[in-house]
Amino acid sequence: MGSVAACAAALAGGMALGWAHGAETAPDTAVAAASTLTPVEGDAEPAIGVTQAPSFEAEPYEGKVYAIGDSVLAGAEPCLTKLGYVVSARQSRQVTAGLDVVRDKGKRLPARVLVHLGTNGGATREDLDEIMGALGTQRLVVWATIQLPDDPSRYTYEERTNAAIEELAGRYANVRILDWNALTQQFPEWLYLEGIHMTPEGCAGYARVVDGLVRAPSPFGNTT
Repeated sequence: MGSVAACAAALAGGMALGWAHGAETAPDTAVAAASTLTPVEGDAEPAIGVTQAPSFEAEPYEGKVYAIGDSVLAGAEPCLTKLGYVVSARQSRQVTAGLDVVRDKGKRLPARVLVHLGTNGGATREDLDEIMGALGTQRLVVWATIQLPDDPSRYTYEERTNAAIEELAGRYANVRILDWNALTQQFPEWLYLEGIHMTPEGCAGYARVVDGLVRAPSPFGNTT
């Protein structure tokens, strides 16, 4: 089964791909080294790029979603808008500019938000805390890790930025993590050869995985 088709099949079949979701999950965030995105069943390891799903039962979210990001997110915009997302993606946008967007939107932001920032200059724990402070504790927020080329002389901040993003799920109960970095290692065809931006296959795969995380049941972010 192809990578994008596997994502779609897992979601359509009602099997959670899994996620890091604050206090709702065990601390184990290992990812499976599978050749395709596989659904989680019983004690199976979670699919690459995401971690275990919560155990409670509730209805999937069907309301509005707002996505904030840089040119990487812009590559997914066509696929996300087809799913009803409102996308704010700008080339070279840094984390501080993303904070400005959140503050400007304020209470007009919907109950669920996707954030894909850090590609341009990285992010610190303090940067992320500022955005979370502006988003509040009642929205469900999905944060994506970043993917940069293997060029340590130019990109020195990927590892520390991703560490700060991944730590959010342990510090905020209303956060889920999409490990985009891990997904692109598993599915290199989702990126162009420059190693940053999405191909059409990446657009489709990203949108399917993100939508599974964003809309899956949660005690947070249920007011549209």
